[in-house]
Amino acid sequence: MSKLLVILLLVVAAVFTYAEQICEPGSVFKQDCNTCRCSAAGDQIACTRKMCPPSSRKKRASTDGERCEPGRRFVKECNICICSRDGIKAHASCTVNMCRRIKRASLPAETCEPGSSFKKDCNSCRCSEDGKTAVCTLKFCLPQSRRRRDVQKCQPGTTYQKGCNTCRCLEDGQTEACTLKLCLPNAGIEFALRCDPGEVFKRDCNTCICSVDGIADHASCTIHQCRRHKRHVCEPGKNFQKDCNTCLCSKDGTEAYCTLMACPPPKHLTERR
Repeated sequence: MSKLLVILLLVVAAVFTYAEQICEPGSVFKQDCNTCRCSAAGDQIACTRKMCPPSSRKKRASTDGERCEPGRRFVKECNICICSRDGIKAHASCTVNMCRRIKRASLPAETCEPGSSFKKDCNSCRCSEDGKTAVCTLKFCLPQSRRRRDVQKCQPGTTYQKGCNTCRCLEDGQTEACTLKLCLPNAGIEFALRCDPGEVFKRDCNTCICSVDGIADHASCTIHQCRRHKRHVCEPGKNFQKDCNTCLCSKDGTEAYCTLMACPPPKHLTERR
C-alpha cells in the first residue's frame, strides 16, 4: 500500500509546464479534493498533493463503468492515469493537465482513429479513446491563401532588376541576393545644385538670384540669349570609364551620360588615412 502511495504521489505532479496558456492567470480552482493555482503567465499550474478518496468520484463511476487493470498506467486525453485497486477507470489517479478539447458538436461520430495523432492545419492533435474528441495544440495558423502566397517570393535561380541593381533569387524562393549600387529614383535625374537664398550668381551670360529654397534651378535669372562655345569633351558615340561609372558620349561630343554608382574613394586618399 505504501509503495502504491509513493507512485501515486509521483504521478500527481505539483507543477505542470506548457508552451501555451492553459489557465486564467492568477486564478484558483479545485481539482477533486486538491486546490490549484494558475501562474501569472497562465502557463503553469501548482496543485496541492492530497490523496482524494474514491468516494469523490462515485458519481462518475455510475455513468462511466469502464474498467482497467489495477496499477496499470493509461492515457486519458492529455493526462496520465494509474488504475485504482477496484479496477474502475473513473477511480484512477490522474495528472491534472487542463486539456484543450474540441467540442463534440463540431465533430461527427468516429471522427478520428482512437489514440492516433494527426495534423489540423499547423497544429498537432491526439484523438481520444472513443474517437469522438481530440486534443490539439493552439498555434496561430496562417490562412491557406496567405500561406500559398508566402511560399515563393521569386522563381529560384532567376535573375532580375531592382532599380539599378541586379538580383538573383536563391534556392528557397524567398531570399534574394542583390548588388548594392546607390540608385537614384529616376535614371535621368540630376543632383540639385545649391545656393544661398538671395545670393546673386552668373549662369552663362545671365545674372540669377537664388530662390528661397536654396536650389539653383529655382533661381530667377535674366533671359539673355547666350552664345555657346561648343567644344568636344569626349569622342562622339563612344563609351568610357569615369571612376567606377560607365559613360556614353553624345553625338556632338559636348556631353556625356554616365551611370551614378557610389564609387569608393581613390587609393591615395585611403592610404593617407
